[in-house]
Amino acid sequence: MISPYTLIALVRRGELNFERFVEILSTRGYITEETNEEGCGFGSSAMKAAYQEDSDALFTVLLPGALHNITLSCVATDEGGHPGAFAYALFNTNIIDSKDVLAILVEENHETNKWVERNT
Repeated sequence: MISPYTLIALVRRGELNFERFVEILSTRGYITEETNEEGCGFGSSAMKAAYQEDSDALFTVLLPGALHNITLSCVATDEGGHPGAFAYALFNTNIIDSKDVLAILVEENHETNKWVERNT
């Protein structure tokens, strides 16, 4: 069975604006669960199901002739947060490296902990 969370499945259902996805990964370089934007919201299941081959195929069909500089990767960490409460990021290794993305996730985990402490 094909995952309902692949990039192709998300585009088919209208849940992913692929042009915006490309814009974000070509400039900022990453998307986290916290940095969701309209048309580019990803949960951990969708991030884990985002494959380079799907991105390449969508790029060829939806953005023919455009510069394709995206090499996808996904990282997760629970550092800075509650053990087992992982924060995920999907990122373009041509723009940002995993060390920098992990640092962003650790900071997001710290902020989430602060929010939880204030609101419980």
